[in-house]
Amino acid sequence: MPHPGTGDGAPQEGRTGFPRRQEDGDSCHGLLYAGGSTQGRPVRVAVEGRTLFLLAPESGRPLHRLDLARLRRLAGLPDGCWLVSAARDDGWKLRLVWPAHAAAPGWLRRVRRKGPTARQWLLLVGLVGGILGSGLALVLMPERFAFLLPAHREERLGAVALAMLASGHHRCEAGERMLAAYLAALRPASRLKTVPEIRLFHDDRVNAFALPGARIAVFTGLLDTATDRDALAGVLAHEIAHLERRDPTLALIRQQGIQLIAATLFQASAPIDTLALLHFSRRSERAADRRAVAILRKAGFAADGLARFLDRIAAREEAAEKEKRNGKEKGGKANALGAFVARMAEYWSTHPAPGRRVRLLRRRIAEGS
Repeated sequence: MPHPGTGDGAPQEGRTGFPRRQEDGDSCHGLLYAGGSTQGRPVRVAVEGRTLFLLAPESGRPLHRLDLARLRRLAGLPDGCWLVSAARDDGWKLRLVWPAHAAAPGWLRRVRRKGPTARQWLLLVGLVGGILGSGLALVLMPERFAFLLPAHREERLGAVALAMLASGHHRCEAGERMLAAYLAALRPASRLKTVPEIRLFHDDRVNAFALPGARIAVFTGLLDTATDRDALAGVLAHEIAHLERRDPTLALIRQQGIQLIAATLFQASAPIDTLALLHFSRRSERAADRRAVAILRKAGFAADGLARFLDRIAAREEAAEKEKRNGKEKGGKANALGAFVARMAEYWSTHPAPGRRVRLLRRRIAEGS
């Protein structure tokens, strides 16, 4: 095919084979880019049969003709599209342009779309596979990537998560001083170099959780349930164990992997919220329970403090469920139990339900390790 940008081999004006007239619906304007040029040459485009004609925009003088079967159509634009040659070495492009409110010329439907080459498909599959593999690695093996998160970045993420919690809650500074005294007593028995920062928020929900950057947040609802000294120390020892293991940071890395997979497969993001950071695997929870027993024993607290706390909330939850099944939810006592179960839903959203967890704790305590 002669190169449309050079005009070599182009028929002269008026020769047979050029359109005698161009209907409005069959013609449009275009810009011809040849030889890698960034400056497009204005042309008028008309089609007759299976032939596309390039005409001078002012005089209508024929410049060249192209076989529609040897053209390929690229992705559409709001006011036009690109046409290229099916051959790779022609080195020209034609941009068709029509008014934004007008429909595309009808003949354009006869031009095949240009699809990706086999090499491009392989590159795409390799790229997507690499991204999905990276996302799965972040989800399944976050500890392998924890070293990529420097301490100052982890500190910043913890501050942001704590600020998100604080934005919707009032602090209880008097209670924080009491909890800080517990942490000061527990910290020497742990591997932490400094006492974690503690925040106590007014909230009826029963929850406590560790945050990146050696921070622990507690809701006042938990204090109403952990009524004795050893039970409260058990909960705090459990959160200290999470900080030792860097579980909040690993949860963040895991969430980043989920985001990467969601964006690749569904072109959607999985937003990172505070509770997402606090949800640890069952394996992490069991490891934190075992470590909490050791911390409690070394710090001089009763080793079964955490187990008693879990037993207490599990027993009250079971009683409320029994009342509900028997249809005896009338009166203040049943209502109070129902409210307690609602508050406990928040705790189970970030910690697995007790059951086997308590039995493992009891076994660990009995083993004396």
